[in-house]
Amino acid sequence: MNPTAPLLPQLGKAVLYPLHMAALTTLAALLLARVVAALLPGVIGWIAALLIWASAYLYALECLRHSANGFARPPEMALWQDYHGAAALFLIQGAQMALLILAVYIAPICWLGLIGLTLLLPAITMSLAFDDALLSWRSPVSWVRAIAAIGLAYAIPVLLGVLQMLAFMATLGPLGLNEGLLWTAVALYLAIVTYHINGTLLFRSHQRLGLTPESDLLAEATGRHADDDLLTQARLLEHRGDAAAAREVLAEQIYDRQVTHEVHLAYRRLLRAANDREELLRHGQWHIAALMGDEQFRRALGVLHECQAMDPAFLPEMPEHTALLAQAAADGGMWQTALKLARAYPNTWPQAPDAARCGLLAARILAEQEGRTAEALVLAGKLAAAYPHDPARADIDTFLQHYAAPTSP
Repeated sequence: MNPTAPLLPQLGKAVLYPLHMAALTTLAALLLARVVAALLPGVIGWIAALLIWASAYLYALECLRHSANGFARPPEMALWQDYHGAAALFLIQGAQMALLILAVYIAPICWLGLIGLTLLLPAITMSLAFDDALLSWRSPVSWVRAIAAIGLAYAIPVLLGVLQMLAFMATLGPLGLNEGLLWTAVALYLAIVTYHINGTLLFRSHQRLGLTPESDLLAEATGRHADDDLLTQARLLEHRGDAAAAREVLAEQIYDRQVTHEVHLAYRRLLRAANDREELLRHGQWHIAALMGDEQFRRALGVLHECQAMDPAFLPEMPEHTALLAQAAADGGMWQTALKLARAYPNTWPQAPDAARCGLLAARILAEQEGRTAEALVLAGKLAAAYPHDPARADIDTFLQHYAAPTSP
C-alpha cells in the first residue's frame, strides 16, 4: 500500500478486502464451524461458539497487523502463538457487550462507560497489533498517540466498530440457524473490514508513530529490483503489441503498493498513447500524493500542470498538498500556478486550516505580481470577514492597510 495515497479510494477497496481468496476462505471455514457448533448440545456448543469467535478475532487482528505493515492483501492465516492478543481483544469486546446490556436493562449510567470504550476501542486494537513494538495496548498514552496521529479519520473505525458490535449482538438473539448464520456472516465481514481499515490508518500514520512497517523493510532489502522487473515486463508486453496488458500490469502495482517515480511515468506514457484522459486524471491524484510524500514538489507540479491542461479545475486530492504546492510554485516564481492553487483552496476547502493563509497568498500575487490591486483588496476583505479568528487574520489586516487606497479628506 501507499501511505500517501488518497484515503477515499483505499476505503472503497477495504469494502472488498474480505472477498480476496485468503480472507474469503477463512470466512467460509468460520461459518462452517459455526453451523457445526449450532448443532452441538448445551455447554459444548456454547464453548465451541466462543472458540469460533476467538478464532475470528485472531484472524481479524492478523488482518490489522498485516495492513498496518503495508500489505494490501489479507494474510493466509493467523498464528496461534498470538492468541494472547485475540484473547485480550475478545475480552474487551465482551466488556463492551456487557456494558451495553447493563446500560439498556439495569444501569443507564453505564452508557458513559460504553461510549468511552467504543471511542477508544479502535485505538486499543491498533496498539494491540504492535504490543511487542513501540505501542502497548495497556497504556492510555498509546491510545492517545494513535488517535492524534490518525486525526479526523479516526471517526471511520469508530463508526464501523459500532456497526460491528450491533451485528455481533444480533447473533446472540433467539434466531434460527439460517438467520444466525446470516448475522454471523455480517458480523465477521464487518470485523475483517473494520480491522483492515484500522491497520490501513495505522500504516498511513506509521511515521508519526515511529513504527517501521514490514513492507518498508522488504522494500529496503529488495531495493529497486521489483520495480525494474515490473518495467521490463510492461515493456515486453508493449513491444508485443499488447499495450492494454502493459497498462494493466502497471496499474495493479501502482494502486496496490508504493512504486518508483519511473513506474508512474511509464504508466502515464501508456495512458497518453491510449488517450485515456479519465485515467490520467485519476492517476494524477495518486502520483501527486506519492511525490508529495517524498517531498518532490517540482515533479508534483509537473504532474499538476499536465492534469490541469486536461481539466482546468483539477486540484490535488489532499488540501495540505495543495497548500504546499501553491507555496512551492510561488517560491519558484510560477505565479500563475501558485495563484490558481491558492485561490482555489479557500473555495474548495473553506474549513481547512490553511484556507485563510492560501487566500492571502493569492491576494499578494494579485497585488504584487499581477498589478490587480483592487481585485486583491476585494479578496482580502472577504478573507477578513470569513476568518475573523484565524491566525492569519493579523497578516490579512496588514495587507489591507498597506494596499487600501487612501481616502480623500
